[in-house]
Amino acid sequence: MARYTFTAGTLRERLVFATAGLIIALAILFSSGLYFAFEIAEDTLFEAHLEDDVDSLLAIYEHDPALLAVPVPNFTVHVVRGGVDTALPFEPAQLARRDGEVVIDGVEFHVITRSRGDTTYYFQFDETAFETFEDTLFRAMAVVVGSIVVVAGLVSLRLARHVIAPLTALARDVSLLEAGDDSRLAPSIGRNDEIGVLARALARYHARISALLEREREFSADVSHELRTPLTGIQGAAELLARRTGGLPGCDEVLQRIRRGCRNMTTLIEALLFLARDPASMREMLAPVDLAQVVATQVAEARALAPRADVRIEVTTVTAGATVDAVPVLVDIVVGNLLKNAVKHTDRDRVSVQLDQRTVIIEDYGPGIEPALQASMFERYARGDAGEATGSGIGLALVRRFCDQCGWHIEVRSAPQVGTRVTVRF
Repeated sequence: MARYTFTAGTLRERLVFATAGLIIALAILFSSGLYFAFEIAEDTLFEAHLEDDVDSLLAIYEHDPALLAVPVPNFTVHVVRGGVDTALPFEPAQLARRDGEVVIDGVEFHVITRSRGDTTYYFQFDETAFETFEDTLFRAMAVVVGSIVVVAGLVSLRLARHVIAPLTALARDVSLLEAGDDSRLAPSIGRNDEIGVLARALARYHARISALLEREREFSADVSHELRTPLTGIQGAAELLARRTGGLPGCDEVLQRIRRGCRNMTTLIEALLFLARDPASMREMLAPVDLAQVVATQVAEARALAPRADVRIEVTTVTAGATVDAVPVLVDIVVGNLLKNAVKHTDRDRVSVQLDQRTVIIEDYGPGIEPALQASMFERYARGDAGEATGSGIGLALVRRFCDQCGWHIEVRSAPQVGTRVTVRF
């Protein structure tokens, strides 16, 4: 069974990112709070405690100066009387610049100053042990945050997999649904949660769509039979009339118009029936189609329907023998509609057709299409300038529908008073 893949932008990915992001954000928030709490403790509690110790030592000294020489852990006391003592291991000016912090031989000290008359006392506290503890704490915090990030990723993946497993199964079952058969949705339909509600809604829509498709298939079959029957009768009557009239003046032209109308009507019916088909069902109808033969046939048809007899259709074949695997009638409809549209709108009595491998380029030299109308030219019933349009407005819409349905690329370039160039790549 194919597994549901993890791709960018999926619900699973968003859930993983949301969960992991929340956990990581909480970890960073906790670490930041701990860091700032430690800094506040250092700036207030530690310094306040140190100030109290200094005041106690100074009070003891004032009571008995000899006691100041008693060794105190991490403390060194410097006494300066009547001026600057050059024996100090630091410059007193450093204290103002570094807020009471000095560095001596790479070791950081905190110095508290007290003055009594002309005597200044410098209490030098070695912060090495405290800094070591602080570095250890920060490293531990970094390790904890890193571990939380890793754990958050693993927990988020597992949580996301567990949370959306029913939705993943439903998505897989929906993608494998067959027309008229929703049995694959049965496990999800029986659930009493949101997945069950969604599955039941999908089952109802699937049933409605299946019924609609079945009615459409039945309608297409009925239309195909009911419309082709009278057309066959008209064609038969035209052949019988041709044998009986035997070349009477004016009859051949009328009969040709009848036959041409039957062929056009038959092609249009087939086009409409193909639009109702599932594109996948047309794969069995694919066959090699000779584009040069299609162009030749449609050129002859367009010449017969040209509004002016002096319109020339110039065909240039760059690559001979080009074939495409397609439904033949669809290629006929696309090329025929584009060619007839070009013949109808050209102003210079000329239309050019170029055949290059799997590409057909049709160009007219008419009034062109205004840029504002180009976006809607393939919409149904779009007929351009109402004062000049004479068609039904569905020909180009059919062309677009078939190109989209068959995966063909169509491109239009048009400029007012220059002409229109349509390129179709099969």
